[in-house]
Amino acid sequence: MQIGVEWEINTETSKFDLNSSMKKNLKSQEVLDSLSKKVELKIALRDAKKSNDDKKVESLSKKIGQIESKLSSTPLQKI
Repeated sequence: MQIGVEWEINTETSKFDLNSSMKKNLKSQEVLDSLSKKVELKIALRDAKKSNDDKKVESLSKKIGQIESKLSSTPLQKI
């Protein structure tokens, strides 16, 4: 019996791993990338709310929450 795992890479989130369970320190560029992505998602969320797209609103809210969780639970790297 062979068990295979297929991984799908999303180029938009490849700059930082939203599901990382490692407690490494965030570099300043990672923080900036995360914040930039969060801003993009919040703009998309606002548009989705205007168009009453509930599935997209839920998906975007979840992604924003993941970014916020990562930023609040991971310490910044000291320079």
